[in-house]
Amino acid sequence: MNCPRCNSLLQPGVDYCPACGQNLCPECGAALTPDQVTCPACGAEFALFCAECERDISPDAAVCPHCSASLTEDEANESQEAAPPGAAESSEVASPTLAQPAEMAPGSVLCPTCNATVVLLDGLCSICGQVYCPHCGAITGEDDTVCAACNHNLIFDCPNCGLELLVNAQICPGCNLLFVRQCPACSTNVLGRADACPTCGQPFSLMVRESARTSTVQIEQGLFSWTHCPECGAEFRPGLGPCPNCGQVICPGCSLRLFPDETVCPRCGREAPTIQPCPHCGQHIALGWPECPHCQQELCTACGAALSPEDSLCPTCSAELAVTCSACGAEVDPAAQNCPACGASFVDLCPRCGAKVDLTIGACTACDQTLCPECGAAIGEQDTICPVCGVELDFYCPNCDAQVTAADAVCPHCGATFQDTP
Repeated sequence: MNCPRCNSLLQPGVDYCPACGQNLCPECGAALTPDQVTCPACGAEFALFCAECERDISPDAAVCPHCSASLTEDEANESQEAAPPGAAESSEVASPTLAQPAEMAPGSVLCPTCNATVVLLDGLCSICGQVYCPHCGAITGEDDTVCAACNHNLIFDCPNCGLELLVNAQICPGCNLLFVRQCPACSTNVLGRADACPTCGQPFSLMVRESARTSTVQIEQGLFSWTHCPECGAEFRPGLGPCPNCGQVICPGCSLRLFPDETVCPRCGREAPTIQPCPHCGQHIALGWPECPHCQQELCTACGAALSPEDSLCPTCSAELAVTCSACGAEVDPAAQNCPACGASFVDLCPRCGAKVDLTIGACTACDQTLCPECGAAIGEQDTICPVCGVELDFYCPNCDAQVTAADAVCPHCGATFQDTP
């Protein structure tokens, strides 16, 4: 799905956009404001909690009915103005901030709404959708431009294209400028358009990261998509591995161009595929595929080793092998003829008479229908390419098995005459 605010490509089920910070309904992907307790699009309900006592509160409450904590900035300011002379000054509002227990990993904090462990730099809890300042952890509103607790800016303009971004944005969706969010020298969190670490002075090099262009067509089986390599222009599918022509790795989730040492996409957060050569043909492919897309060698999804049809354990890593559906990836019984999850058939049937067929023969033995050896579609007498999958078809003389062309009326090798087409 796409973010309704910045149109960035998102994974299903996320509750915020990592590119622009927009709150989203995890059920339907609609845009939400921090104070909404019901999704206006699908009706999903959300709960609000007091950050002091963590008990339920109503959206319009100004004071917590359980612990009397102020829930508005105005009352907190009035209390500060009425304080006696000499009282300690504080810029903090009675709204809660995030806590960091002593044993928690650096950079991790607890969400005050659901108590889940979150990363301070994220600025948003992925469990309950609570928005907070990525600098100090104080609760912030969707329209806030400055944190009321620490006075840190919450937005900035992209120095390359001028697009307004959240202060913790990792990449500009307008021009693909990539920002450094953690200093490689001292690990300090970095916000905004900084070109140097505010702690140690380490200079940063901001770069524009190119995205690959994706094309989609409608075929009989559904939508088919492929990517155009931004390096060499070759067409390929990033989920199968890197560009077979130049080796460029593209994020399968958002099509961002990735560097060889990157393990996570900086735009969508998806793990970059582990690339290794196929043990049979040597083509570089993504680890995890049950067979090589180039030579169809069966592979172990755990380590990428070559497998034989008789293997029940991987001979290299000893992983137990499961039979999976090639259409949806669901685990299936080895004797099953259809996938119980998506209904895909594991038996090749003639599209004309329904009989079981062997695609390597290229025709149905029951009704003599010519079939595509790749996808099993019916082939007409004048077809030179498969009308479904587009594979080029080879023709052979039925007398001497020599390869001929579709235009040949006589075999150039043995002289046999073809009545129609070979």
